[in-house]
Amino acid sequence: MSAMSLWMACTLRTNWDSRMNSRLRRLLCRGKAYYVFVLPVDKEVDLKKAAHVVGEKSLAMVHVKDIQAVTGYIRGGCTSIGMKKKYRTVIHESAKEWATVIVSGGRLGSQILLSPDDLVKAVDAEMADIVFCENK
Repeated sequence: MSAMSLWMACTLRTNWDSRMNSRLRRLLCRGKAYYVFVLPVDKEVDLKKAAHVVGEKSLAMVHVKDIQAVTGYIRGGCTSIGMKKKYRTVIHESAKEWATVIVSGGRLGSQILLSPDDLVKAVDAEMADIVFCENK
């Protein structure tokens, strides 16, 4: 267990390893507009599925050097909550499986623990299948 994981376990008064499955990461993509995709840390976004969900022909990841200019956050502290502008946000449907999820708090080392429903409400998101199928 890393020092950060130990600190989080103490802060949350829980076994951090048991919560790792409910950690979500945010990816910023661009088509004709910018989109935010939120998915479990152990999953990979399927850009074709994601493009279909938002009605785009194709999507590309936003380059790391452009993240701060677009979102207002540095890499590693980026969150779907509180960006400079409101971007259409899609959360992977597996988030519904957990009572709580963990997302970035907007700066390095800051985490937010909330229910998936609260996250959907906070960012006005929708849920959809946006990751590669594991059975392939």
